[in-house]
Amino acid sequence: MATRFIRGGNHLNGRRKRLLGMIATKRSLTGVLNPDEQDNRSLWNKIRNMDLYEAHRISRRIVEFAQEHGASIIVFEHLGRFRPVKGNYSKRANVKRAYWLRGKIFHNTKYKAWEYGMITSRVNPKDTSRKCAGCNSWVARYGENDPPEGYRPGAPLFARPVCGSKGNADLNGVRNIAKKFLARYAA
Repeated sequence: MATRFIRGGNHLNGRRKRLLGMIATKRSLTGVLNPDEQDNRSLWNKIRNMDLYEAHRISRRIVEFAQEHGASIIVFEHLGRFRPVKGNYSKRANVKRAYWLRGKIFHNTKYKAWEYGMITSRVNPKDTSRKCAGCNSWVARYGENDPPEGYRPGAPLFARPVCGSKGNADLNGVRNIAKKFLARYAA
């Protein structure tokens, strides 16, 4: 098993949020539109093209990494039921598009991997970041300058005092995803 972290999501989210903010501003200036009329077509096309480009770029990097390591299976979490939080228009729309992008990345990886003789699979994400991959007990998730106690979603580090495990929380989650996949097909 091998892992690689793909960074750059914050930059993409920032660019998309700025464009969605421009759309929201223009909509507030124009008033009511006809239902058949497309508003801000060039800005919507720019957002759509930017998302498609990133989905293809990331899926290509995933498949190339799997090829380098001789993988025959690529495993993803099945992240299907996300809903955007309440907030202003550009924030909600940005979060919604980020969720759609995850699905596009899976879809693109699936067909690209198939061309190279690899298959893709999805596993249930329940508790993959909340449990220790080593001893399967609850972990503390915390920031770099915080004490290792409690659970803070999205924090970069994890610690498990019982077995002494500590390190990168995302890497622990990836190991749990692998364990779930292997447990499904071990029989």
